[in-house]
Amino acid sequence: MKNPCKSIPSVNIRVLLLDSPFIGKVKIVEKFPVVKALTFDLFGTILDLGGSLTPYIADFLRRESPDVTTEKFWSDWRGRQRLEQYQDTILMLGHAGYLETVRRACHYVLRLNGIDATATRVDELMGAWQFLSPFPEVLAGLERLKERYQLVVLSNGDPHFLDHLAQNRVSWPFDAIISATGNGAFKPHPGVYRRASHLLGLEVGECLMVSSNSFDVVGARACGYRAAYVDRYRLPVEDSPYQPDVTVPPQSNRVTMSAAGVFTTIDTNYGGNGQLLDQYGNIIIARHKDGTIINYR
Repeated sequence: MKNPCKSIPSVNIRVLLLDSPFIGKVKIVEKFPVVKALTFDLFGTILDLGGSLTPYIADFLRRESPDVTTEKFWSDWRGRQRLEQYQDTILMLGHAGYLETVRRACHYVLRLNGIDATATRVDELMGAWQFLSPFPEVLAGLERLKERYQLVVLSNGDPHFLDHLAQNRVSWPFDAIISATGNGAFKPHPGVYRRASHLLGLEVGECLMVSSNSFDVVGARACGYRAAYVDRYRLPVEDSPYQPDVTVPPQSNRVTMSAAGVFTTIDTNYGGNGQLLDQYGNIIIARHKDGTIINYR
């Protein structure tokens, strides 16, 4: 492994997420001279959960409950899953694991919306999590940082799931992949961050957490990490004394494609017979004539 502490020139590091700088237009080497490792959140920061899952959700709802919107279902699911994680940590009845909290949250949201789906259909929907994709600019960003820092995944995901995602979906050789499972608790439990720095052989102040989840940033800062908040979703940071050192603002220049425009693109590129399924914010979900579900941004 290359020594990330070696003397290096000051550079303007730009790692793009959501077409915005990952760490921002910040001379990190000057601002954080002791930082040796960047610890990345995976779900929602490197991996595009909404963009990856909403096509499957739209297809599921069209069959099971056409009156429920994709946006509502995904918002309910993601919010409930986080609550399941908090409950799992607070109750201390045994660490259930990330995918189990996803499944529990899915069942809750199905009941919430009055959807009586078969176990097979739920399994199919859960299977979509195996196909999460990174935001398109992530790899270029990691490539530009690898010479200067250890690049580490620090995630609530189950170890085997993280290995699969890093190897087969992100396709990036991270210097380390650290799961919160080893602590028996989810982030932002302080033990997760402290254990990670220990495993890396670093002091907490030598690590910088990069996350689009503000609770993650607050949790890391409370443990002595530096932190960069990637504001992908235009959400404020908690009212806490532990604020991010760097905030990457939301993208301001995204071009929102109209549903009609995307539908025309489908017809043009695939010989007609494209089917518009749903629109989730800037994401247009459609089906090709060959049955493939896609999403456009």
